[in-house]
Amino acid sequence: MGGLAIHICAAYATGLRLASPAKRKLCAGLVANFILLCYYAAPLSTVAAVVRSRDASSISGPLVLVNAGNGLLWTVYGAAVEDALVWAPNLAGVALAAAQLALKLAFRGARASTTAIATAAKGVG
Repeated sequence: MGGLAIHICAAYATGLRLASPAKRKLCAGLVANFILLCYYAAPLSTVAAVVRSRDASSISGPLVLVNAGNGLLWTVYGAAVEDALVWAPNLAGVALAAAQLALKLAFRGARASTTAIATAAKGVG
């Protein structure tokens, strides 16, 4: 909902202040890219907790894969049409998704192994 409000405010402001259609298009693209980068980076809010607990269960694997695929496709398209406003933020999205995937793979079994150890310790004592 916040992204929509930002777009509406930007559209209103650019309609009033920017006379050139090219400048209005650039401004709208930059606002959209800002929102896109916030979307790609949002799952990284749990990185500190994942590293501290060594448990990546808070990272959604399917979401990471879909984000990576989406970013990759838009990166290829942006490169094909030679538009940095398309490929650059999506390439950043691919990199952020790769970082999340690396965390997911590095700490994928942490919760299961910790639970198994705790259960075994209770049974022994």
